[in-house]
Amino acid sequence: MLFLTSLTLFTMFILSEFTLAGASDVESSSLDVSDDGNGALFSTSFANVSGSYSIPELGFNIRLPAGWSGLDLKSIVMVSPTGINPKTGVLNPSDDQDEVYLIITTSKVPEILGLADHNVSSYGLYVRKTAESIGCKVLSDRFVKLNGMNVEKLFQKCGPPVEGKSITYTLSSGKYIIFVGLKGPTLAFDHNLEKFNEAVLTIKIDNQTNVKSTLKLK
Repeated sequence: MLFLTSLTLFTMFILSEFTLAGASDVESSSLDVSDDGNGALFSTSFANVSGSYSIPELGFNIRLPAGWSGLDLKSIVMVSPTGINPKTGVLNPSDDQDEVYLIITTSKVPEILGLADHNVSSYGLYVRKTAESIGCKVLSDRFVKLNGMNVEKLFQKCGPPVEGKSITYTLSSGKYIIFVGLKGPTLAFDHNLEKFNEAVLTIKIDNQTNVKSTLKLK
């Protein structure tokens, strides 16, 4: 029932392996070419992202770190210090200290969460077990204030084989959950954490709601 956190953890875990299979070569956007099941190919254009990013229908806006860029893949936004290769969906060549992803993704709270209330303690246990199932350890999981909003702040360490860290803020707008996170190898994560924190402090949500209430947590 509390699969939203598992979605966050899993998303952060797979980012370093994320690719856009079959993407074609274009300059200003990426074309995801896929088989529709009937042997026909179709393509979808993805927008480039830099400077700031907004989700107008949720009243969400964030100012991204200066110089960072990436792609809006519709289900997930990915940006990094050196940008994202539009042909593969992976990081452009960079120094080890800049091999990080900043991600933004959303999910509508499923109706099943409204069938019963859950307490913060049981939710925290679920978060830890979910992290362990994908090879990560929760270092910190707290509900905090961010720019006047009630949000969840999750910090975890993953690996081996590659030791890395991730931090995710879970916010809510109406009945939607918004995830904003940073993931990367430990060296790169630590080097870019301050820039990420500065970006997080620019987040604004016009239709903000209390994430604990949205998740039906007592």
